[in-house]
Amino acid sequence: MAATYSYTVSQLARRVDSLLAGIGAQGRVLVTGEIAEPWFRRSAYGPIAGFTLTEGGESLTCISYGRALASLLARDGLTGECFDPPRKPEEVIIAGREVLCDGEIHAYAKKGKSLYQLVFMGVTDLAQGRRDMELRRLKAKLAKEGFFKEERKRPVPLNPSRVALVTSTQGAVIHDFLQNARHRGLGCRIRVFPVRVQGDEAPADIVKAIEAANQDPSLQCIVLIRGGGSVQDLACFDDERVARAVFESRLPVVAGIGHEVDTSLADMTADLRASTPTQAAQLLWEPRAELGARANEAFARARGAFARLLSRQSGELSSLGRQLRLVSPQVKTARQARDLAELSARLHRGLGARIQAASKETSTLALRAGRALDLAFSQGCGRLAEARRRLARAPQALILSKAREAGSLALRLHRGLARAVQQEQGSLAGMMRLLKASGKALSEDREHALEALRLRLEAASPQRVLERGFAAVADGEGRLLRSVALLKAGQEVRVRMADGSFLAVVRDVVPAAGTGVAAGAGSARQAGASAASADGRA
Repeated sequence: MAATYSYTVSQLARRVDSLLAGIGAQGRVLVTGEIAEPWFRRSAYGPIAGFTLTEGGESLTCISYGRALASLLARDGLTGECFDPPRKPEEVIIAGREVLCDGEIHAYAKKGKSLYQLVFMGVTDLAQGRRDMELRRLKAKLAKEGFFKEERKRPVPLNPSRVALVTSTQGAVIHDFLQNARHRGLGCRIRVFPVRVQGDEAPADIVKAIEAANQDPSLQCIVLIRGGGSVQDLACFDDERVARAVFESRLPVVAGIGHEVDTSLADMTADLRASTPTQAAQLLWEPRAELGARANEAFARARGAFARLLSRQSGELSSLGRQLRLVSPQVKTARQARDLAELSARLHRGLGARIQAASKETSTLALRAGRALDLAFSQGCGRLAEARRRLARAPQALILSKAREAGSLALRLHRGLARAVQQEQGSLAGMMRLLKASGKALSEDREHALEALRLRLEAASPQRVLERGFAAVADGEGRLLRSVALLKAGQEVRVRMADGSFLAVVRDVVPAAGTGVAAGAGSARQAGASAASADGRA
């Protein structure tokens, strides 16, 4: 059966539309050209965008709407980058831009004529694509040189007091940054280096500003910021000169360029990257209220620690005071005085008891002597009476003889009694003298021993040592320092002398020759210099 080539106009239009839809890979074609006559409007079905794609004198009508246009504005089909919020059509479709369009060919009727057009689903800036390729090449080159290594990046000082700000003085970015800095940290002086932040001349301006900031020795870091913008607006921060200036900067660099989704080579090279200029200020300075709260907390902890230290030191001081009172010369003297008084009392009691016992013994001897004398006298009287009776019976001569014997016997008896009494009295007097001499010797020995102890205590007293011109050195906690090995240059010590004390700062430590003690810092250069200098506080 022969093929049919007979169509109505509408049938032919549908046939052509089906044939056009089959052009390309699965109906999708890629067309390059230059955008001309862009237009945008809204309809009942949503926004519509279109333009004429021209190349070599030929033109192609392009249109997009519905989901295709929404997907185009929310996502870049070439790079995969997503945009939230979506881009505006005029940000993508720009007259005079050379683009690559991705879409489907469809036929349509206009004023009764059959035409065809490209329903595009993607528009890619070819110049931007070339720029992206160049950027990827440059990024790989800088990464190979170590621009983006984390171990290379330096720490940025927290709450700096001197900052270099490299940015444009036009726009709200600098005002937002300064406003945040004004209400954060502990106060800072910011030196502004005004530069252009977009355009072909911006990279040179930024490089010069970074170099000038590095020449100021008072600055602590550099802040490079810029507000949001298109890829073309932020292109200067992808310049190799800017990235190299950030890499070679002596000062650490904080970069806050564009919005959070914007990432430039300057951001990746910087020592610290902030997602926005406002966050750059927040990363540099802490909130003042938080600093105040931390300071109050630290003060409370310090006050509590000081109170605990004071309580502990007071307890140690009381304990040392009690120990000192136990070993002090005054306490020892008082204790020995009490011991001496007790010994003296015991001596007096012993002497009194000895004297009383001697008195009793003397009385007993006197009583016995009296009794013996009475007995002897009675016996003598009896013998005398007996002799008298015998004499009365004896002749006169015998009487005289016996009388003389009786007288001689009485005399011898009297003399014997006298000698016995005298001997007893001499023995008693000797005992009294011996008792007094031994008591006096004991008292003198105790006094000499007490005086010797007092002299030894006075000789060993720290105060006597200080009065001889010596001094005692203690550290900040009150511990005595007995060796120069415990000292170091710059240490504060308290020096105690006989009439007071003063604070001193050790300037140099010179050990005695042959001691083996390591000298303090600087002793080799300043041998023989003064060991400490008074700080003027008594």
